[in-house]
Parts: sequence; C-alpha cells; structure tokens
Amino acid sequence: MQEVSFFVPGVPVPQGSKNAGVRGGRAYMWEANKKHKPWRDKVTAEATKHLGVFGKDTPVEVHAIFVFDRPKSVAVKKRPRMSVKPDLDKLMRSICDSISKAGVWGDDARMVKLVAQKLYPNETILALGAHITIREAK
Repeated sequence: MQEVSFFVPGVPVPQGSKNAGVRGGRAYMWEANKKHKPWRDKVTAEATKHLGVFGKDTPVEVHAIFVFDRPKSVAVKKRPRMSVKPDLDKLMRSICDSISKAGVWGDDARMVKLVAQKLYPNETILALGAHITIREAK
C-alpha cells in the first residue's frame, strides 16, 4: 500500500471567498485573500515531490492536521480547541486543489476518506503549518 507524508510550514490559508469584476466587457473572478496564492504554491511545491506515487485512478484517503498559533488574547481555559475560523472544509479545499494541481492524483474525486483537524500548539508537538498524509485506500 502506497503512502506519502509531507509538511507545509506556515499559516494555512483557506480557499474561500472570491471577488468578481468586469474588465474589457468580460467577467472574471479572483481569490479575495491575497495570502491564498502563495500558500497554494507552497502546498503544490511540496506535493509535486510525490508525483507518480499513485496511479491517476487510485482511490486514496487523506489525513490532514492544520496547526495554528493560539492568539495571545485567547486563554486555554476559554477556548481549549480551535473552534473558530478558518473553516476546516475551506482549508481542505485549498490543500486538495493544490495536490490535484501537482498531479499527485488524477482528481480529488479519487479521495474516498478524509480525516482532518485544526489544532493549537498546546494540543500537539507538531510544528505550525499543514501536515498531510495520503495513502492508497484499502
């Protein structure tokens, strides 16, 4: 059974809201968050190192842990778990689209199982960023 793991350091950025406009009579859209593209580029670069591990039609499962700094204004007793933005589904959308762009799998439709969580550093010994494991589904 094939498996790859990689780490993307930094502050994970969700793929979410878009802005829209018209230029030259044509409508277009772009990411509202300017930090999104650099984050996606980092994820794609790390994922590209694992190109060819899985066949384009291989069903896979993805395990993702996103580690964020706890704001100084938020005490552990007040919020022991990271139950605030960014949304976990939007973080996963950003990761999965980056992995697809890297060509690690044919399409994120090949994902048959997803396990994801957001953590503060006191809940784990993991470094800040995204910890991703992709394995062939049983």
